[in-house]
Amino acid sequence: PEAVNHLTVGYVTAQRPPVPSCLPKSNPELKPFELPEKSPTFKRLFAYLCATRNLDVEIVQELVAQHRIYESVRRYPAPGTGELREAHNIVFVGFDEAGNPKSAFQRGTNTYGAAFKRDVAGSDKTYPFCCPGREGVTAVSAFEASIDAISHATSAKRSGRDWRDQDRIALGGISVSPLLYYLHYHPHVKLINLCLDNDTAGQTGNNRLAATLAKKGYTAKNGYRVTVSFPKLKDWNEDLVRSCQRPRPD
Repeated sequence: PEAVNHLTVGYVTAQRPPVPSCLPKSNPELKPFELPEKSPTFKRLFAYLCATRNLDVEIVQELVAQHRIYESVRRYPAPGTGELREAHNIVFVGFDEAGNPKSAFQRGTNTYGAAFKRDVAGSDKTYPFCCPGREGVTAVSAFEASIDAISHATSAKRSGRDWRDQDRIALGGISVSPLLYYLHYHPHVKLINLCLDNDTAGQTGNNRLAATLAKKGYTAKNGYRVTVSFPKLKDWNEDLVRSCQRPRPD
């Protein structure tokens, strides 16, 4: 592995942690993975992410251009009448080290009723969604959800900071597998910031992730720094939305 790194990346880590035991393995029982059909327009995507969730338009446009997010469409007959209807969702895509899509999560664009949230069939959640910074960044922040990762980048940009100074990944929950996968293929990343939700599950998850990282060799002794950050409210998008709300006049 070190020789391959030297030839392909030109970088050799003296004390690189061992290969994580939870790297993806072939699973014959996993359903074939196929991305949902793309919608011809992404109007609902931009309306929901930028107007409703207050995400930065330019950051969203970059992620769309990188095929990391897109709007899907599913056509189905209405019960009773058979009238053809459409359901539109936002798809957040996770790629492997070769740039192949391996996982995807769908989020409905409706702003009323129960929110539609579902993994695409056959997704391997070991591959995280990533809101990337500049090439060669040495820091990563890990979030529970994709929208939280983009919210964190948006907040940094609007406060005048360089939002491209780190990668931001979504774990799709609180599993450590996506983070270990990311770190294995980004050996130059030395600062790991855990940013799960500000609730009991998130606090417990941050502690568990930090403990697992230590066991895997991501320690100060090996040149790594692990930090923990919490949003002020429940999650990072709630913080962003609250910061964008203007006080009502008396």
